[in-house]
Amino acid sequence: MNNKKGFTLIELLAVIVILGILMIIAIPEVTEYISSSRKNAYITIASRYIDGVRNKVNAAEIPVYDKETTYYIPGSCVSMEKGGKSPYGDWEEYYVVVTYDGTGYDYY
Repeated sequence: MNNKKGFTLIELLAVIVILGILMIIAIPEVTEYISSSRKNAYITIASRYIDGVRNKVNAAEIPVYDKETTYYIPGSCVSMEKGGKSPYGDWEEYYVVVTYDGTGYDYY
């Protein structure tokens, strides 16, 4: 008896084709998931900087009183306990913009 163990060429090609099809389907999904996660992390970190400036303005640590004036508060004025780094690389220069119209503040 001839007792050979192994896979035939056809079986190996079938597996390679199936894996190729799965990768064609999976790679765009994974890429979109990673991109979406980075965007959400970026938005979360930017919101934390805005909240930090809002807290400092409300505590009068940063004086913002002039009406119709745009204030550019550097991000270095706000300390981050955890993280604070952008998922797209280091923050070079970043500001939180604050305007006061006499009744309330706008932050962006």
